[in-house]
Amino acid sequence: MPTVGDHPSDGPGRWHLHAVRLPDGLHAEDWWIVDGRWSDTPVPGARPLPGAWFVPGGLADVHVHVTMNFNGFALVDGSAALIAANLAAQRQAGVLMLRDTGLAWGGRLGAAQPAGEPLVQRAGRIHAPPGRGYPQICADTPAIQLIAAARAEIAAGATWVKILADFPGPDGNWLAAPVNYTPEDVRALVEAVHAAGARVAAHTTGPAAGALVRAGVDSIEHGSLLDAEALEEMGRRGVAWVPTLATAIKHLGGLARLAGPPGELVRAWFARTRELLPLAVSLGVPVLAGTDELPHGTIAAEVAALHAHGLSAQQALAAASTAAHTYLGAPPMAAGAPAYLASFAGDPRLQLDLLARPAAVVAAGIRII
Repeated sequence: MPTVGDHPSDGPGRWHLHAVRLPDGLHAEDWWIVDGRWSDTPVPGARPLPGAWFVPGGLADVHVHVTMNFNGFALVDGSAALIAANLAAQRQAGVLMLRDTGLAWGGRLGAAQPAGEPLVQRAGRIHAPPGRGYPQICADTPAIQLIAAARAEIAAGATWVKILADFPGPDGNWLAAPVNYTPEDVRALVEAVHAAGARVAAHTTGPAAGALVRAGVDSIEHGSLLDAEALEEMGRRGVAWVPTLATAIKHLGGLARLAGPPGELVRAWFARTRELLPLAVSLGVPVLAGTDELPHGTIAAEVAALHAHGLSAQQALAAASTAAHTYLGAPPMAAGAPAYLASFAGDPRLQLDLLARPAAVVAAGIRII
């Protein structure tokens, strides 16, 4: 498989792409790239890009943590070297748009978007009341300090504010997790964050999802106990759902194979998810793909999990492409727009594992693969 750096001399080159646009296209289109931008007219000297199907904008991963080490790199948590390695793994996989949903271990992401790198939207720290979150990962933020902390992060370049809206009690039951912030706390936070031009993402695995939606959050992360009523409200409000299913399978898949109540509970949850995901799409909820605790660069696994739990292959692919791009406000593909793409040798709608093997990756006209 090609790796990052196989085309170091290409730079922002001249390219010709003849491919079917994903996730909806049926017929091949011709596009050219020059000076890092798309052109709909032929460009002299353009070289052909491999791949007969392509995702304009590249793939998107809407729930990542680039300061955390899920790839087993021999690097320090939160370090600049780890962040660079994680971003390299993402772009090699054709993931060119990311939303980082919580910095940890003292790591920092700058506001600059270097050419050839994935486009990144980010939160600051994950906010939780003292003693009600993950050490080294969450910021200890009492409700009374939440708005001030959010404003400081936005002033430092964050476009998202992330809250740990619930967290298990002493019983360790994620599905009965008590709330961390009241609906009134969340509503006040949302108003302040929106006034500052940013958005709010809420982690929830317990029964608080409906109240969070009514309080005005912009995305529900995990949403283990979402129901049809909450999804209807999300569709009306344009609130996104990022199920992080592959991470859930990583943690719960073994339990699903057990006999007795634990296995029955987990199997029932997966069956319910298979019903809710297509319902969410039908209600207009932006269902988006996010890997969370999977290794960076494995968005294909999340797309496969979404497909296995009720979405069509095309809908699952949209969750990691057009639906995510639209929700995050990425510029649409058009002549003169910056050229980002991932192409594939075959049609991923017929064989989703092709998403793990891009034929070409181009970021701002720079060929990565």
